[in-house]
Amino acid sequence: MKDFNFFSPYIDANRTSRKNILVGTLIFALLIITASFFSIWTSIKMKNLEKEKLFYEEYLNSKDVIKKVKEINEKKRKIEVMKKYYNLVTDINLKMENADKINTTLMREVESCLPQDVFFKSITVNGLSVQIKGVSKSRTSVAELEHELKDLEIFDSVHVFNINKKSSEENEEFKDFTFTVKCTMKGGEM
Repeated sequence: MKDFNFFSPYIDANRTSRKNILVGTLIFALLIITASFFSIWTSIKMKNLEKEKLFYEEYLNSKDVIKKVKEINEKKRKIEVMKKYYNLVTDINLKMENADKINTTLMREVESCLPQDVFFKSITVNGLSVQIKGVSKSRTSVAELEHELKDLEIFDSVHVFNINKKSSEENEEFKDFTFTVKCTMKGGEM
């Protein structure tokens, strides 16, 4: 015949309860060990970072580094000053080249328009204004000069300001005409 144990459910429950307590205790212990390990690892890492920070602070505050930083800052300042002066000199150089180019080019262009019996006494260039004073053997030559200057397309306007007849005292047949031509250049183009 078979024996029945009516207390077995209570005994098994006791064993299961002990297992649960043991597993819970082990998990709790593992959590505490993990937290302790992480805490220790973090504090070691912080100490190493503090040592590294102190090393870099010492390095940055050393006399050699401070001297090099001062030299670099001085060189930066000099570079900025040189850039400023370079820009100014470049602008001045460009203006000088343009002014020189306008005068040289202008003289060549005006010279190409010159009829045979026309002679210039003076040419005055003032900004965009050009004034030519000269002598001619005939009025026709002055008109031809005016026409040729207009055809150059470097002037906005060309105007013969005055023509005066001037006779030579030695020879009555030889008569010269003095004239003044005023020209306005196109908006600085050249």
